Amino acid sequence: MKNKNKGEFYFLCALVVIASVFIFFKISRAETNLKFSKIQYGGGEGRPDEDFITIINRFSEPINLKGYRLVKRSAKATHDTTIKSWTADTLVSPDSFYTWANSKNGFAESIKADVSTTQTITEGNGIALRLGKEDEGTIIDSVNWKEGGVEEKIPESDKSAGINIKTDKEIYPNIYANFKVEYSGATSATKYTWNFGDGHKSYKQKTRHKYNNEGKYQASVTIRGDKSAIKNFELEVKDFNAPKVKITAIVPNPKGKDSGEYILIQNKSKKKINLLNWSIATGWKNLYNHPIKKDFVIKKGETKKLTKKISLFTLNNTKTKLELRTPSGEAVQKIKYNRKKDKIEEDEIFEISGKKWEWNKPPTDTKKEPENKKINNAAENPISSSEKLKAETENNSEENKKNMIITPQSEIDAAIGKFTKNSRWEGKKSAQLQLIAYGTNISMPTNLPNNQGMVLGIYAEKKFEKEKHWTKKLSGDWWKKINFGLNWCLNKI
Repeated sequence: MKNKNKGEFYFLCALVVIASVFIFFKISRAETNLKFSKIQYGGGEGRPDEDFITIINRFSEPINLKGYRLVKRSAKATHDTTIKSWTADTLVSPDSFYTWANSKNGFAESIKADVSTTQTITEGNGIALRLGKEDEGTIIDSVNWKEGGVEEKIPESDKSAGINIKTDKEIYPNIYANFKVEYSGATSATKYTWNFGDGHKSYKQKTRHKYNNEGKYQASVTIRGDKSAIKNFELEVKDFNAPKVKITAIVPNPKGKDSGEYILIQNKSKKKINLLNWSIATGWKNLYNHPIKKDFVIKKGETKKLTKKISLFTLNNTKTKLELRTPSGEAVQKIKYNRKKDKIEEDEIFEISGKKWEWNKPPTDTKKEPENKKINNAAENPISSSEKLKAETENNSEENKKNMIITPQSEIDAAIGKFTKNSRWEGKKSAQLQLIAYGTNISMPTNLPNNQGMVLGIYAEKKFEKEKHWTKKLSGDWWKKINFGLNWCLNKI
Protein backbone atom coordinates (compact mmCIF):
# COMPACT_ATOMS: atom_id res chain seq x y z
CA MET A 1 0.00 0.00 0.00
CA LYS A 2 2.84 2.33 0.89
CA ASN A 3 4.55 1.56 -2.42
CA LYS A 4 1.28 2.34 -4.24
CA ASN A 5 1.05 5.74 -2.52
CA LYS A 6 4.66 6.49 -3.38
CA GLY A 7 3.98 5.65 -7.02
CA GLU A 8 0.96 7.97 -7.13
CA PHE A 9 2.97 10.71 -5.44
CA TYR A 10 5.80 10.44 -8.00
CA PHE A 11 3.27 10.36 -10.83
CA LEU A 12 1.61 13.56 -9.59
CA CYS A 13 5.03 15.23 -9.22
CA ALA A 14 5.85 14.32 -12.82
CA LEU A 15 2.56 15.80 -14.02
CA VAL A 16 3.26 19.02 -12.12
CA VAL A 17 6.74 19.28 -13.64
CA ILE A 18 5.41 18.63 -17.17
CA ALA A 19 2.63 21.19 -16.70
CA SER A 20 5.11 23.75 -15.35
CA VAL A 21 7.41 23.24 -18.31
CA PHE A 22 4.44 23.53 -20.69
CA ILE A 23 3.21 26.74 -19.05
CA PHE A 24 6.73 28.18 -18.95
CA PHE A 25 7.19 27.32 -22.62
CA LYS A 26 3.90 29.02 -23.53
CA ILE A 27 4.79 32.13 -21.54
CA SER A 28 8.32 32.27 -23.00
CA ARG A 29 6.95 31.73 -26.47
CA ALA A 30 4.46 34.55 -25.97
CA GLU A 31 7.16 36.85 -24.59
CA THR A 32 9.22 36.24 -27.68
CA ASN A 33 6.51 36.37 -30.31
CA LEU A 34 3.73 38.73 -29.11
CA LYS A 35 4.80 42.30 -29.89
CA PHE A 36 3.25 45.71 -30.34
CA SER A 37 3.13 46.59 -34.02
CA LYS A 38 1.45 50.04 -34.08
CA ILE A 39 0.15 52.47 -31.47
CA GLN A 40 -1.83 55.66 -32.11
CA TYR A 41 -2.07 58.06 -29.17
CA GLY A 42 -4.78 60.69 -28.97
CA GLY A 43 -5.98 60.15 -32.53
CA GLY A 44 -4.45 63.35 -33.84
CA GLU A 45 -5.79 66.89 -34.11
CA GLY A 46 -9.57 67.06 -33.92
CA ARG A 47 -9.90 63.29 -33.25
CA PRO A 48 -8.92 62.83 -29.57
CA ASP A 49 -10.71 59.51 -29.19
CA GLU A 50 -9.30 57.71 -32.25
CA ASP A 51 -6.80 55.55 -30.38
CA PHE A 52 -5.71 52.05 -31.31
CA ILE A 53 -3.07 49.44 -30.45
CA THR A 54 -2.08 46.60 -32.79
CA ILE A 55 -0.40 43.38 -31.60
CA ILE A 56 1.35 40.88 -33.91
CA ASN A 57 1.86 37.13 -33.40
CA ARG A 58 5.25 36.26 -34.83
CA PHE A 59 5.02 32.59 -33.89
CA SER A 60 4.21 29.81 -36.38
CA GLU A 61 1.29 28.64 -34.23
CA PRO A 62 -1.81 30.44 -32.81
CA ILE A 63 -1.42 32.18 -29.43
CA ASN A 64 -4.34 32.35 -26.96
CA LEU A 65 -4.81 35.78 -25.30
CA LYS A 66 -6.81 34.34 -22.40
CA GLY A 67 -5.23 35.61 -19.19
CA TYR A 68 -3.49 38.56 -20.90
CA ARG A 69 -4.11 42.18 -20.00
CA LEU A 70 -3.53 45.41 -21.96
CA VAL A 71 -2.69 48.15 -19.44
CA LYS A 72 -1.55 51.79 -19.27
CA ARG A 73 0.05 54.16 -16.76
CA SER A 74 0.14 57.93 -16.68
CA ALA A 75 3.38 59.84 -16.19
CA LYS A 76 3.31 59.79 -12.36
CA ALA A 77 1.25 56.62 -11.79
CA THR A 78 2.65 53.56 -10.01
CA HIS A 79 -0.31 51.26 -10.71
CA ASP A 80 -1.83 49.79 -13.87
CA THR A 81 -5.06 50.94 -15.47
CA THR A 82 -6.56 48.14 -17.53
CA ILE A 83 -7.45 49.00 -21.10
CA LYS A 84 -8.60 45.47 -22.01
CA SER A 85 -8.37 42.07 -20.29
CA TRP A 86 -9.12 38.72 -21.95
CA THR A 87 -11.02 36.20 -19.84
CA ALA A 88 -12.16 33.91 -22.65
CA ASP A 89 -10.25 32.01 -25.31
CA THR A 90 -9.09 34.46 -27.99
CA LEU A 91 -6.73 33.09 -30.63
CA VAL A 92 -4.30 35.20 -32.67
CA SER A 93 -3.34 33.35 -35.86
CA PRO A 94 0.32 32.87 -36.89
CA ASP A 95 1.89 35.98 -38.49
CA SER A 96 -1.37 37.87 -37.92
CA PHE A 97 -2.40 41.16 -36.28
CA TYR A 98 -4.88 41.79 -33.47
CA THR A 99 -6.16 45.35 -32.94
CA TRP A 100 -7.74 47.10 -29.98
CA ALA A 101 -9.42 50.47 -30.60
CA ASN A 102 -11.42 53.13 -28.75
CA SER A 103 -15.13 52.41 -29.20
CA LYS A 104 -16.23 56.07 -29.03
CA ASN A 105 -17.75 57.75 -32.09
CA GLY A 106 -17.78 54.48 -34.04
CA PHE A 107 -14.00 54.56 -34.59
CA ALA A 108 -13.48 50.85 -33.76
CA GLU A 109 -16.08 49.87 -36.35
CA SER A 110 -14.63 52.08 -39.07
CA ILE A 111 -11.18 50.53 -38.77
CA LYS A 112 -12.60 47.00 -38.21
CA ALA A 113 -10.88 46.52 -34.83
CA ASP A 114 -10.88 43.03 -33.29
CA VAL A 115 -11.90 44.36 -29.88
CA SER A 116 -12.79 47.78 -28.39
CA THR A 117 -13.38 49.52 -25.03
CA THR A 118 -14.11 53.08 -23.93
CA GLN A 119 -10.60 53.59 -22.54
CA THR A 120 -8.37 56.22 -24.16
CA ILE A 121 -4.59 56.57 -24.35
CA THR A 122 -2.53 59.75 -24.53
CA GLU A 123 1.03 60.52 -25.57
CA GLY A 124 2.12 60.61 -21.93
CA ASN A 125 0.92 57.04 -21.25
CA GLY A 126 3.12 54.02 -20.90
CA ILE A 127 1.56 50.94 -22.54
CA ALA A 128 2.21 47.30 -21.59
CA LEU A 129 0.90 43.83 -22.44
CA ARG A 130 0.85 41.71 -19.27
CA LEU A 131 0.21 38.03 -18.64
CA GLY A 132 -1.53 37.85 -15.23
CA LYS A 133 -2.76 40.33 -12.67
CA GLU A 134 -2.50 44.11 -12.73
CA ASP A 135 0.82 45.37 -11.34
CA GLU A 136 2.10 41.79 -10.96
CA GLY A 137 1.76 39.94 -14.26
CA THR A 138 4.72 39.29 -16.56
CA ILE A 139 5.30 42.14 -19.02
CA ILE A 140 5.31 40.63 -22.52
CA ASP A 141 5.99 43.91 -24.38
CA SER A 142 5.88 47.61 -23.55
CA VAL A 143 6.26 51.14 -24.93
CA ASN A 144 7.42 54.14 -22.82
CA TRP A 145 7.43 51.83 -19.80
CA LYS A 146 9.73 51.07 -16.94
CA GLU A 147 9.31 49.32 -13.59
CA GLY A 148 7.41 51.50 -11.13
CA GLY A 149 5.95 53.85 -13.74
CA VAL A 150 6.48 55.34 -17.17
CA GLU A 151 9.87 56.58 -18.31
CA GLU A 152 10.89 60.00 -17.06
CA LYS A 153 9.80 63.02 -19.07
CA ILE A 154 12.41 65.27 -20.63
CA PRO A 155 11.91 69.04 -20.18
CA GLU A 156 10.73 70.71 -23.38
CA SER A 157 13.78 73.00 -23.36
CA ASP A 158 16.13 69.98 -23.55
CA LYS A 159 14.33 68.24 -26.40
CA SER A 160 16.40 67.54 -29.55
CA ALA A 161 19.32 69.69 -28.32
CA GLY A 162 22.47 68.55 -30.15
CA ILE A 163 20.82 65.40 -31.61
CA ASN A 164 21.36 64.49 -35.25
CA ILE A 165 19.54 61.42 -36.62
CA LYS A 166 20.64 59.61 -39.78
CA THR A 167 18.46 57.01 -41.52
CA ASP A 168 18.23 55.43 -44.95
CA LYS A 169 16.58 57.69 -47.53
CA GLU A 170 14.22 54.92 -48.61
CA ILE A 171 12.71 52.48 -46.09
CA TYR A 172 10.71 49.45 -47.27
CA PRO A 173 8.66 46.73 -45.51
CA ASN A 174 10.56 43.60 -44.47
CA ILE A 175 13.91 45.20 -45.35
CA TYR A 176 16.34 46.24 -42.63
CA ALA A 177 16.87 50.01 -42.45
CA ASN A 178 19.91 51.66 -40.84
CA PHE A 179 19.61 54.13 -37.96
CA LYS A 180 22.34 56.23 -36.35
CA VAL A 181 22.23 59.02 -33.76
CA GLU A 182 24.95 61.61 -33.17
CA TYR A 183 24.82 63.58 -29.91
CA SER A 184 27.12 66.58 -29.34
CA GLY A 185 27.06 66.15 -25.56
CA ALA A 186 27.81 62.40 -25.55
CA THR A 187 30.09 60.98 -22.84
CA SER A 188 30.99 57.47 -21.68
CA ALA A 189 27.83 57.55 -19.52
CA THR A 190 25.49 58.41 -22.41
CA LYS A 191 22.76 55.88 -23.17
CA TYR A 192 20.43 55.73 -26.17
CA THR A 193 16.87 54.46 -26.55
CA TRP A 194 15.26 54.19 -29.98
CA ASN A 195 11.48 53.95 -30.25
CA PHE A 196 10.69 53.03 -33.86
CA GLY A 197 6.98 53.75 -33.57
CA ASP A 198 5.90 50.15 -34.14
CA GLY A 199 6.40 48.92 -30.57
CA HIS A 200 10.04 47.98 -31.00
CA LYS A 201 13.12 49.51 -29.44
CA SER A 202 16.89 49.48 -29.62
CA TYR A 203 19.54 50.64 -27.16
CA LYS A 204 22.48 51.06 -29.52
CA GLN A 205 23.85 54.28 -30.97
CA LYS A 206 23.96 52.64 -34.41
CA THR A 207 21.33 50.01 -35.15
CA ARG A 208 19.04 48.38 -37.73
CA HIS A 209 15.32 47.87 -37.75
CA LYS A 210 12.82 46.14 -40.03
CA TYR A 211 9.21 47.33 -40.39
CA ASN A 212 6.57 44.77 -41.27
CA ASN A 213 4.06 47.09 -42.93
CA GLU A 214 3.87 50.23 -45.01
CA GLY A 215 2.78 53.53 -43.47
CA LYS A 216 3.98 56.56 -41.53
CA TYR A 217 5.56 55.97 -38.12
CA GLN A 218 6.15 58.43 -35.26
CA ALA A 219 9.59 57.46 -33.94
CA SER A 220 11.97 58.96 -31.41
CA VAL A 221 15.42 58.63 -29.87
CA THR A 222 16.01 59.43 -26.19
CA ILE A 223 19.39 60.40 -24.70
CA ARG A 224 20.18 59.75 -21.03
CA GLY A 225 23.30 59.90 -18.91
CA ASP A 226 25.11 63.06 -17.85
CA LYS A 227 22.53 64.97 -19.87
CA SER A 228 19.06 64.13 -21.17
CA ALA A 229 17.47 64.93 -24.51
CA ILE A 230 14.87 63.52 -26.87
CA LYS A 231 14.14 63.95 -30.56
CA ASN A 232 10.93 62.89 -32.28
CA PHE A 233 10.81 62.25 -35.99
CA GLU A 234 8.44 60.81 -38.56
CA LEU A 235 9.40 58.33 -41.22
CA GLU A 236 7.49 56.68 -44.01
CA VAL A 237 7.75 53.02 -44.98
CA LYS A 238 6.99 52.67 -48.69
CA ASP A 239 6.23 49.75 -50.94
CA PHE A 240 9.40 48.46 -52.63
CA ASN A 241 9.44 48.99 -56.40
CA ALA A 242 12.11 46.71 -57.79
CA PRO A 243 14.29 48.35 -60.48
CA LYS A 244 14.50 46.77 -63.93
CA VAL A 245 17.29 44.23 -63.52
CA LYS A 246 17.57 40.73 -64.90
CA ILE A 247 19.96 37.80 -65.16
CA THR A 248 21.19 37.39 -68.74
CA ALA A 249 23.67 34.50 -68.47
CA ILE A 250 24.80 31.69 -66.12
CA VAL A 251 28.07 29.71 -66.18
CA PRO A 252 27.65 26.71 -63.81
CA ASN A 253 30.70 24.71 -64.98
CA PRO A 254 33.69 27.03 -65.48
CA LYS A 255 36.99 25.64 -66.62
CA GLY A 256 39.02 24.51 -63.62
CA LYS A 257 37.54 24.83 -60.13
CA ASP A 258 33.80 25.39 -59.64
CA SER A 259 34.60 28.38 -57.43
CA GLY A 260 34.70 30.37 -60.65
CA GLU A 261 30.94 30.03 -61.23
CA TYR A 262 29.34 33.34 -62.15
CA ILE A 263 26.09 35.05 -63.13
CA LEU A 264 25.70 38.04 -65.45
CA ILE A 265 23.16 40.66 -64.31
CA GLN A 266 21.99 43.54 -66.50
CA ASN A 267 20.66 46.90 -65.30
CA LYS A 268 17.88 47.97 -67.67
CA SER A 269 16.80 50.99 -65.62
CA LYS A 270 17.73 54.61 -66.32
CA LYS A 271 20.02 55.04 -63.30
CA LYS A 272 22.69 53.08 -61.50
CA ILE A 273 21.53 50.65 -58.82
CA ASN A 274 23.09 48.86 -55.86
CA LEU A 275 22.02 45.24 -55.31
CA LEU A 276 23.25 45.19 -51.70
CA ASN A 277 20.82 43.05 -49.62
CA TRP A 278 19.35 41.45 -52.74
CA SER A 279 19.90 37.69 -52.96
CA ILE A 280 20.37 34.72 -55.25
CA ALA A 281 18.29 31.68 -54.26
CA THR A 282 19.37 28.30 -55.66
CA GLY A 283 18.39 24.66 -55.29
CA TRP A 284 15.93 22.19 -56.79
CA LYS A 285 13.28 20.91 -54.40
CA ASN A 286 14.16 23.56 -51.82
CA LEU A 287 15.73 26.93 -52.63
CA TYR A 288 18.32 28.42 -50.29
CA ASN A 289 18.83 32.17 -50.08
CA HIS A 290 22.31 33.65 -50.65
CA PRO A 291 22.32 37.39 -49.82
CA ILE A 292 24.52 39.91 -51.62
CA LYS A 293 26.41 41.15 -48.56
CA LYS A 294 28.64 43.74 -50.26
CA ASP A 295 27.98 46.75 -52.46
CA PHE A 296 27.23 45.58 -55.99
CA VAL A 297 26.69 48.70 -58.09
CA ILE A 298 25.60 48.35 -61.73
CA LYS A 299 25.61 51.44 -63.95
CA LYS A 300 22.75 52.33 -66.30
CA GLY A 301 22.60 49.81 -69.15
CA GLU A 302 25.62 47.88 -67.82
CA THR A 303 25.94 44.10 -67.48
CA LYS A 304 28.08 42.99 -64.54
CA LYS A 305 29.48 39.66 -63.35
CA LEU A 306 28.30 38.39 -59.94
CA THR A 307 30.70 35.87 -58.35
CA LYS A 308 30.89 33.89 -55.12
CA LYS A 309 33.03 36.64 -53.58
CA ILE A 310 29.87 38.77 -53.40
CA SER A 311 27.15 36.12 -52.91
CA LEU A 312 27.83 32.53 -51.80
CA PHE A 313 25.45 30.92 -54.31
CA THR A 314 25.87 27.40 -55.74
CA LEU A 315 25.15 26.27 -59.32
CA ASN A 316 24.78 22.53 -59.82
CA ASN A 317 26.39 21.02 -62.94
CA THR A 318 23.29 18.90 -63.60
CA LYS A 319 20.15 20.85 -62.68
CA THR A 320 19.29 23.99 -60.72
CA LYS A 321 16.42 26.35 -60.04
CA LEU A 322 17.50 29.94 -59.52
CA GLU A 323 15.75 33.12 -58.41
CA LEU A 324 16.86 36.75 -58.28
CA ARG A 325 15.20 38.20 -55.16
CA THR A 326 14.72 41.72 -53.82
CA PRO A 327 15.65 42.54 -50.20
CA SER A 328 12.02 41.93 -49.23
CA GLY A 329 12.27 38.36 -50.58
CA GLU A 330 10.18 38.93 -53.71
CA ALA A 331 11.41 36.94 -56.73
CA VAL A 332 11.80 39.26 -59.74
CA GLN A 333 13.16 36.48 -61.99
CA LYS A 334 12.98 32.69 -61.99
CA ILE A 335 15.26 30.42 -64.07
CA LYS A 336 15.84 26.67 -64.20
CA TYR A 337 17.89 24.19 -66.22
CA ASN A 338 18.16 20.39 -66.33
CA ARG A 339 21.11 18.78 -68.13
CA LYS A 340 20.94 15.37 -66.50
CA LYS A 341 21.04 13.59 -69.87
CA ASP A 342 23.50 15.97 -71.53
CA LYS A 343 26.57 16.91 -69.53
CA ILE A 344 27.42 20.61 -69.34
CA GLU A 345 30.75 21.34 -71.01
CA GLU A 346 33.39 23.51 -69.38
CA ASP A 347 32.66 27.23 -69.83
CA GLU A 348 29.35 26.43 -71.52
CA ILE A 349 26.98 29.40 -71.13
CA PHE A 350 23.26 29.31 -70.40
CA GLU A 351 22.05 32.66 -71.73
CA ILE A 352 18.91 34.40 -72.87
CA SER A 353 18.36 35.09 -76.56
CA GLY A 354 15.27 37.20 -77.05
CA LYS A 355 12.74 35.50 -74.79
CA LYS A 356 14.32 32.05 -74.95
CA TRP A 357 17.10 30.59 -72.81
CA GLU A 358 19.63 28.43 -74.66
CA TRP A 359 22.99 26.75 -74.11
CA ASN A 360 25.96 28.04 -76.09
CA LYS A 361 29.33 26.36 -76.26
CA PRO A 362 32.38 28.35 -75.14
CA PRO A 363 34.00 30.48 -77.87
CA THR A 364 37.22 29.12 -79.37
CA ASP A 365 40.32 31.26 -79.85
CA THR A 366 41.23 31.20 -83.55
CA LYS A 367 43.87 33.91 -83.39
CA LYS A 368 46.65 31.64 -82.18
CA GLU A 369 47.08 28.13 -83.55
CA PRO A 370 48.43 25.55 -81.07
CA GLU A 371 51.95 24.30 -81.69
CA ASN A 372 50.89 20.66 -81.82
CA LYS A 373 48.36 21.54 -84.52
CA LYS A 374 51.10 23.13 -86.60
CA ILE A 375 53.20 20.00 -86.25
CA ASN A 376 50.29 17.80 -87.29
CA ASN A 377 49.66 19.96 -90.34
CA ALA A 378 53.32 19.63 -91.28
CA ALA A 379 53.11 15.85 -90.96
CA GLU A 380 49.95 15.72 -93.07
CA ASN A 381 51.49 17.90 -95.85
CA PRO A 382 55.25 17.11 -95.93
CA ILE A 383 57.41 19.36 -98.18
CA SER A 384 60.95 18.29 -99.07
CA SER A 385 63.86 20.68 -98.41
CA SER A 386 64.71 20.79 -102.13
CA GLU A 387 61.14 21.79 -103.04
CA LYS A 388 61.14 24.45 -100.34
CA LEU A 389 64.50 25.80 -101.58
CA LYS A 390 63.23 25.82 -105.13
CA ALA A 391 60.09 27.72 -104.09
CA GLU A 392 62.08 30.28 -102.13
CA THR A 393 64.53 30.69 -105.04
CA GLU A 394 61.69 31.27 -107.50
CA ASN A 395 60.05 33.81 -105.16
CA ASN A 396 63.31 35.75 -104.80
CA SER A 397 64.54 35.43 -108.40
CA GLU A 398 63.10 38.77 -109.49
CA GLU A 399 64.65 40.60 -106.53
CA ASN A 400 68.03 38.88 -107.11
CA LYS A 401 68.05 39.92 -110.73
CA LYS A 402 67.62 43.58 -109.76
CA ASN A 403 70.57 43.50 -107.30
CA MET A 404 72.91 41.23 -109.38
CA ILE A 405 76.19 42.72 -110.79
CA ILE A 406 77.04 41.04 -114.15
CA THR A 407 80.78 40.75 -115.05
CA PRO A 408 81.61 40.64 -118.81
CA GLN A 409 83.00 37.33 -120.11
CA SER A 410 86.16 39.10 -121.47
CA GLU A 411 87.16 40.19 -117.92
CA ILE A 412 86.62 36.65 -116.58
CA ASP A 413 88.87 35.14 -119.33
CA ALA A 414 91.64 37.73 -118.71
CA ALA A 415 91.65 37.04 -114.96
CA ILE A 416 92.03 33.26 -115.17
CA GLY A 417 95.16 32.13 -113.23
CA LYS A 418 95.82 35.58 -111.71
CA PHE A 419 95.35 37.09 -108.27
CA THR A 420 92.35 39.38 -107.97
CA LYS A 421 93.07 42.45 -105.85
CA ASN A 422 90.58 43.36 -103.19
CA SER A 423 90.54 46.97 -101.96
CA ARG A 424 89.35 45.91 -98.48
CA TRP A 425 92.23 43.43 -98.11
CA GLU A 426 94.82 46.00 -99.27
CA GLY A 427 93.55 48.43 -96.63
CA LYS A 428 93.81 45.80 -93.87
CA LYS A 429 97.39 44.95 -94.94
CA SER A 430 98.51 48.59 -94.79
CA ALA A 431 96.95 49.07 -91.37
CA GLN A 432 98.70 45.99 -89.99
CA LEU A 433 102.15 47.27 -91.14
CA GLN A 434 101.56 50.68 -89.59
CA LEU A 435 100.54 49.12 -86.28
CA ILE A 436 103.66 46.94 -86.03
CA ALA A 437 106.07 49.84 -86.79
CA TYR A 438 104.33 52.39 -84.60
CA GLY A 439 106.83 54.44 -82.47
CA THR A 440 109.97 52.75 -83.96
CA ASN A 441 112.56 53.46 -86.65
CA ILE A 442 112.35 49.92 -88.02
CA SER A 443 111.30 49.55 -91.61
CA MET A 444 108.74 46.79 -91.99
CA PRO A 445 108.60 44.54 -95.07
CA THR A 446 106.05 45.61 -97.63
CA ASN A 447 105.38 42.22 -99.22
CA LEU A 448 103.34 40.06 -96.85
CA PRO A 449 101.90 36.72 -97.92
CA ASN A 450 98.85 37.27 -100.07
CA ASN A 451 96.07 34.94 -98.96
CA GLN A 452 93.39 36.33 -101.20
CA GLY A 453 91.20 34.15 -103.31
CA MET A 454 92.35 33.42 -106.84
CA VAL A 455 89.96 33.22 -109.73
CA LEU A 456 90.22 29.82 -111.41
CA GLY A 457 87.70 29.81 -114.13
CA ILE A 458 84.17 29.84 -112.86
CA TYR A 459 84.72 29.39 -109.07
CA ALA A 460 86.89 30.92 -106.34
CA GLU A 461 89.32 28.99 -104.17
CA LYS A 462 91.15 30.28 -101.12
CA LYS A 463 94.92 29.54 -101.29
CA PHE A 464 97.04 28.97 -98.15
CA GLU A 465 100.80 28.34 -97.71
CA LYS A 466 102.02 24.84 -97.01
CA GLU A 467 102.63 23.70 -93.41
CA LYS A 468 106.08 24.93 -92.27
CA HIS A 469 108.76 22.62 -90.89
CA TRP A 470 109.15 22.67 -87.11
CA THR A 471 112.65 24.22 -87.32
CA LYS A 472 111.28 27.15 -89.32
CA LYS A 473 108.45 27.56 -86.83
CA LEU A 474 110.93 27.63 -83.92
CA SER A 475 113.22 30.20 -85.60
CA GLY A 476 110.18 32.28 -86.49
CA ASP A 477 109.04 32.27 -82.84
CA TRP A 478 112.49 33.44 -81.70
CA TRP A 479 112.46 36.21 -84.26
CA LYS A 480 109.08 37.41 -82.97
CA LYS A 481 110.42 37.51 -79.41
CA ILE A 482 113.54 39.46 -80.47
CA ASN A 483 111.40 41.88 -82.47
CA PHE A 484 109.08 42.44 -79.49
CA GLY A 485 112.07 43.11 -77.22
CA LEU A 486 113.61 45.64 -79.64
CA ASN A 487 110.31 47.48 -79.91
CA TRP A 488 109.95 47.65 -76.12
CA CYS A 489 113.52 49.03 -75.69
CA LEU A 490 113.04 51.63 -78.40
CA ASN A 491 109.83 52.81 -76.82
CA LYS A 492 111.55 53.30 -73.45
CA ILE A 493 114.42 55.42 -74.93
